[in-house]
Amino acid sequence: MRLLSGVQTAYSLFIFPSTLPPLQYIQCMPDIALVINYTNDILSYYKEEIEGNATNYLSRVAASRALTKQDALRE
Repeated sequence: MRLLSGVQTAYSLFIFPSTLPPLQYIQCMPDIALVINYTNDILSYYKEEIEGNATNYLSRVAASRALTKQDALRE
């Protein structure tokens, strides 16, 4: 769902100087969006666990792979 929000695309654009032509970096935009999403999920994990939110990325990966949450984080 988060991939559809478009916010990560905007953040991706902020990385590059406005003087750089988009054709020089446009191909890496999908990868940058993934990195931004995964980074956000990992950094917000502690807060979400404290709040009891079990639908966060690490919890879902751990459950789907039969891992502990710590092992899922290491992967």
